[in-house]
Amino acid sequence: MLDTTLLTNAPGEPSLWSQLRSEIRVAERIQVVMAFIRRSGIGPLLDSLRRHCEAGRSLRMLTTTYTWSTERRASTSLSTWEPIFRVSYDVSTTRLHAKAWVFHRNSGFSTAYVGSSNLTHSAQVTGLEWNIRVSAARNPDV
Repeated sequence: MLDTTLLTNAPGEPSLWSQLRSEIRVAERIQVVMAFIRRSGIGPLLDSLRRHCEAGRSLRMLTTTYTWSTERRASTSLSTWEPIFRVSYDVSTTRLHAKAWVFHRNSGFSTAYVGSSNLTHSAQVTGLEWNIRVSAARNPDV
């Protein structure tokens, strides 16, 4: 988790999902901004995210209704265990299209993933996506 790495979902390379699951297990706080969230994308992470929240650790997520791609059942699957979850309904001016995960650790070994992957199955596993992982320990300015 120290290295800056490019993740593309290429065959033989780790998937973004596997990286996120590893990060969720050891983060004290998680912040997510995600243009689209679908059940196919959040489903495989739900158990890890639920355990994170049940352990009293913070999860904050922001998504949008931009292009109406976020599925209601994906967002309601998060609401039962009380993460801080917000939806931007502004489709006329802001058009939020960001995708980022920030995993905070009190040890200083925080990491962030920024790239093109929405929280959908195709973006996390099969699609050609570009995401970069940066480490606060090695890249504090970033």
